[in-house]
Amino acid sequence: MPWEPFLIKSDPVIKEVHSSSLRLGMRAVYLVGGAVRNLALALPLPHDYDFAVSTDKKHGLKALAAALSAAFNGSFFLLDKDAPSYRIALKLKDIPFTVDLSPVKGRDILEDLNGRDFTVNAAAIDLKALFTNRPSVIDPLSGLKDAKKKLLKAVSTKAFDEDPLRCLRAIRLMLQYGFRLKERTRAAIRKKARLMDRAS
Repeated sequence: MPWEPFLIKSDPVIKEVHSSSLRLGMRAVYLVGGAVRNLALALPLPHDYDFAVSTDKKHGLKALAAALSAAFNGSFFLLDKDAPSYRIALKLKDIPFTVDLSPVKGRDILEDLNGRDFTVNAAAIDLKALFTNRPSVIDPLSGLKDAKKKLLKAVSTKAFDEDPLRCLRAIRLMLQYGFRLKERTRAAIRKKARLMDRAS
């Protein structure tokens, strides 16, 4: 296993997300994105957390955002009305952190991960499994292997049609983590970069 479960089980934000989600009856909560990537690279958790949440409750995400905000004396706001998604701004030891809560997109977490930008960001950790001592990484696209190889590969060339700003995100990840672009991804970025003019 490329990461030490104890290190994230003791993280105050992850612990609170887990306990609040159980109390509020969320079906499942997954740590996704950059935090899982950093764990694969043996780097500290970033100051921005992303969670994908599965819930049957109409206002479940808002209730979870409110609970986290109250627990850390932070504040929360709506990020995306259509989804809906929420961001919580908080401080730990005077250091600012953000926590993003989004619904699991598609039928399940596997479909959600297959719709993300780069393979290195397309892995997840199920918090219920983590805290019941059955930790594992859900990594359908072998993104953690790509992270270790420092290889940046788009999940699909369609990823840049869905969000042209992913072209810029690729450059940021290369500069920040020393990733190198897979040639097919490089070609897609060159082709799709002109679409950034349409982005808000």
